Amino acid sequence: MAIAPSASVEKSSTPIAPVRAAEVHDSFVRSLLDSIPEGLVVIDQTGRILAFSRAACEMFDYTEDEVLGRNVSMLMPPAEAAHHDDYIRAYLMTGRKRIIGIGRRVMARHKLGHDIPARLEIGEATISGTQLFLGYLRDVSEREEQRRKLKMVNEQLARASRISSMGMLAGAIAHEINQPLTAIQNYVETCAALVSAEGPLDRETLRDTMETCSQETARAGEIIRRFRHFMASGETEPARESLSKLINDALVLMLAGGEGTDVQIKIELDESCDDVLGDGIQIQQVVYNLARNALEAMAGLENRILQITSVCHAKMIEVTVEDSGPGLDEDHRKRLFTPFGTSKIDGMGLGLSISQTIIEGHGGRLWPAASALGGAAMHFTVPRMAETGQTES
Repeated sequence: MAIAPSASVEKSSTPIAPVRAAEVHDSFVRSLLDSIPEGLVVIDQTGRILAFSRAACEMFDYTEDEVLGRNVSMLMPPAEAAHHDDYIRAYLMTGRKRIIGIGRRVMARHKLGHDIPARLEIGEATISGTQLFLGYLRDVSEREEQRRKLKMVNEQLARASRISSMGMLAGAIAHEINQPLTAIQNYVETCAALVSAEGPLDRETLRDTMETCSQETARAGEIIRRFRHFMASGETEPARESLSKLINDALVLMLAGGEGTDVQIKIELDESCDDVLGDGIQIQQVVYNLARNALEAMAGLENRILQITSVCHAKMIEVTVEDSGPGLDEDHRKRLFTPFGTSKIDGMGLGLSISQTIIEGHGGRLWPAASALGGAAMHFTVPRMAETGQTES
């Protein structure tokens, strides 16, 4: 539709030179290559480079003249370069797309010889009967380096938390294990007295005493096993775990030193979804951290209640650890997951930060809320085993 010029607009007396379509096309393509934020490499069906964007020049440190007309394999590590032309020929013959329209992580070869991790997206076009392939490359080396550093920091923090917990738990374990050891000593002395006594041997009492002694020995071994399991380092494969057992073990560890004897503990778990898929050590550590925080929040109060509940969802199990303490003020809530942001005099503030990392690593989330008990409630979710499609071997 033609638009008539306004009557108030005077016609210019200076003639405007006509612009050729080819010039417009060339200018547009040049502007596109200079402005596109990703590295763009255009090749023909023989692998020859026809266009190389400014971002690609910066990414590979090549000038445009150094790459135009050369095979694109020059931008690849030797293992990839050796087969690239075969991939193109196979696609042209079969039409089967292996990379086009899918995108994947690749390694690109820099001019100086080192490899660059990159995200590659490939498109295709046909111009004047010539098949062209457009490769969009995004340098992800900085992102991967940040991810690597973050993982390393998280691992160090998790280990620091375990080491810190070890010192705190050492006395508690010594106290706890002293009970079965004392009982074993008493039962052994009783057995020795029965055997040494004059008259008929009371075999039934002897048998009962030895059985009880055996139970106390197993109890001592179980305490040591829990301690070693809890403090273990290193990665483990996700496996089927009993949520109720992880929670009970965490509470035994927390209460081993005699703390919390005047705390009313309520555990109400949904028995229909007890199996979770994850790292048992890490989930146990989360429960331990949250329960211990709740215990410390109620220090000095008369009515101390620690409650742990679970609720089933479609693919996740939601666990809530809540207390009857003073709750969280707004300032504390904002700094809740910040390392070293603790309000404790003798704490490092790593527990909740590590717990959040662990839960997010399992595909869940951790968040605070107010508790009906009057204090704080910490909620977290972990995957249900029943919804994963996995079975035990």
